[in-house]
Amino acid sequence: MTTKLLTVNEVSEILGLKPARVYELTRDKRLPFVLLGERQYRYSSTAIQNWIDNGGNQVSAKRRGDGLWIDNQKPKLIASALKQISRAVKYRRFLFLIITTIWNLFNPLLPE
Repeated sequence: MTTKLLTVNEVSEILGLKPARVYELTRDKRLPFVLLGERQYRYSSTAIQNWIDNGGNQVSAKRRGDGLWIDNQKPKLIASALKQISRAVKYRRFLFLIITTIWNLFNPLLPE
């Protein structure tokens, strides 16, 4: 039995996605693939069809109060939120430093 192996472009046409999105799903191991060598991905036509028939990634999804979350995306979302908070805190500190510096420079010059 021989199974036809599809390229990224063929899978992207079947799924109606851009090839970059197919690569992203492959890297996240959310799409069945075959690795040829170090960096060449191929996709079994039967495995892709079974994946589609089983609802794709919806099988491993959990329902939350604010929507549908894929299990392996939760840590990424938390890490992303923490980075944004960290940037905001750094930005606020930076602004505070600028404002206090300006205040200290111009405060003696202000008339009393």
